[in-house]
Amino acid sequence: MGESSEIRRLIWDSMLSADLNHRYYGAFADLLQHWDRGAKILVAIASSTAVAGWAVWSTPELSWIWHGAGALAAVVAVAQPVLDPTKSIKTAGQLTGAWFSILRDYNLLWASVHIVSETEALNQCQKIIEKEKLLAELEATLTTRRQLARRCEEEVRRFRGTQTGG
Repeated sequence: MGESSEIRRLIWDSMLSADLNHRYYGAFADLLQHWDRGAKILVAIASSTAVAGWAVWSTPELSWIWHGAGALAAVVAVAQPVLDPTKSIKTAGQLTGAWFSILRDYNLLWASVHIVSETEALNQCQKIIEKEKLLAELEATLTTRRQLARRCEEEVRRFRGTQTGG
């Protein structure tokens, strides 16, 4: 019974981690998409404002708007390809899908943990863990947003409750 409890705990904890990662990378992809869209809109508006500034804001009191808008548009336009948010959005999207698949596998395993042997449960768990290992390289290409990770962890706790694998 003790070993069974340990296996159940391992599966439960792994399922929580998969849920957290699925939520995190989904939220991270959304965040990156909002930032990317906002940056593109900012460049468009600031560029238009800078051009409009030639005629409208040529007065000395308002010239700072023209200069500031032009500088801001230039900085954001140069930063976009360097930061390459499109690549990060794609990576976060791939990770979201992969973690969803892993989460589904853990959910199915958790649902059957009472009816399969300990050996079978452990074997299935190890197969899922192998899938997780393949994601490490992709995950390493993205920076971690600690606040976002904490928010996702709180969501998992609220959703999953205080149930444990033991």
